[in-house]
Amino acid sequence: MRAGWRPAIGCSACRRPPFPAPDFIGHIIFWDKLTTRTMVDRIEAATGVSWIEALCRTREFSEYLLYGFLVENDPDAAQRHNAVPKTQCISYWDDPTLSKDELKGLLRRADKDDVAFSIASFSGTPVATIREVVAESDAILAPSLAPAAAEFAASC
Repeated sequence: MRAGWRPAIGCSACRRPPFPAPDFIGHIIFWDKLTTRTMVDRIEAATGVSWIEALCRTREFSEYLLYGFLVENDPDAAQRHNAVPKTQCISYWDDPTLSKDELKGLLRRADKDDVAFSIASFSGTPVATIREVVAESDAILAPSLAPAAAEFAASC
């Protein structure tokens, strides 16, 4: 959908973003239901087939780019979204498998606003390694989080 992704969402006349352009790609992205419905409707109207068939016929496309470009070029959708400069997810997108120590190093990069981490499946990092590191991190963090958990329980 490289050349055809703009027409696929009914945006043939939409402006091309200047470079460097936003990529709209991240591991924690929340999609608005109404915006998603708008995107689906536009894909179907532009292609004349169901959105699933239209995307299956496309060799290369990014759902992130499709959604992000729609939001950027549709005033109603834009009002329902807020651009943020940083994701709240520590991410690993590379190919090499992470060792236990490398994964610990990745998690140490987290700051107070991060709420998740994600490792691309193609890295080959074993699930067992991820579980071990998470269990160890939980054991280290649990005592420091206990007062905050008690505070939330008290307000319920």
